[in-house]
Amino acid sequence: MAGTELLHFQEEDKTVPMALWLDELDRKPRLKCLARLQRLAEMGHELRRPKADYLHGRAVVAVSHGLAREREVPVREIEIAIRRQRRYAENPKRHTFRPKG
Repeated sequence: MAGTELLHFQEEDKTVPMALWLDELDRKPRLKCLARLQRLAEMGHELRRPKADYLHGRAVVAVSHGLAREREVPVREIEIAIRRQRRYAENPKRHTFRPKG
């Protein structure tokens, strides 16, 4: 699925959790993460676990936040993603940030 639209979740105060998380990373892991986001944009829902999973729909990818690699995704992180997905669904315009480039 080429050309999947990649959006980032935006809080009400206009902060973008994914961007804040990326800013905290050292250069090498940040570049690796950005490359994976690009791959996600290129492959969309075809990029499957453990690289990605979809909560709803297949035409748009909304990135809620980032986390360091772990054997298993902590329940807390899944809950954050689900809460943000619900907030996004309630008001997509308010919770959408489109990264440049």
